[in-house]
Amino acid sequence: MEKCREQVISQLSFGDKMRMKSAMGAIQSSPRYIAANNAVANASTPQAQITARKAFAKLKLDLLAQQDPSLAPVIEKIREAQAAVLN
Repeated sequence: MEKCREQVISQLSFGDKMRMKSAMGAIQSSPRYIAANNAVANASTPQAQITARKAFAKLKLDLLAQQDPSLAPVIEKIREAQAAVLN
């Protein structure tokens, strides 16, 4: 899923990349972000880690959309790329 995100981000303008970077920095102190990140780190089985990573990826995009609504088109492209990989 990270490759999907990176592929979409690599095609963004410099301004969009900077907005994504700024929004990402802002969400990293969110209690929900921290809890989801810890869930990935503390997953006890491979299946639990996969489930936690998927939930974390979705949460990151949700938080980014809340942090900067102007990123909605970029976030939608990332979601579409991830869906194509997961299906």
